[in-house]
Amino acid sequence: MLAEEVRRQKDPYALYEVGLGRALLTGEPASELQQLRGVETSVSKSVNGMSEADRNGLLAAVLVNRHVLQRSTDIPMLRRKR
Repeated sequence: MLAEEVRRQKDPYALYEVGLGRALLTGEPASELQQLRGVETSVSKSVNGMSEADRNGLLAAVLVNRHVLQRSTDIPMLRRKR
């Protein structure tokens, strides 16, 4: 399976792409939101092998997708805990 191969290679960019792809293809809003939160968590702090500029851009893409999902469904907007 692709996800297992990517995990073995430990390529942070590929891990992000697989995680985001899986989230966006679930077809179930609640599951998609849960998976997007997981991807968000994985890039919310410094990632070995990934530049900060890239990480920030990828995090922004996850947040936009999460926002669009929440606005287009009945899933309530939740504030992040700080």
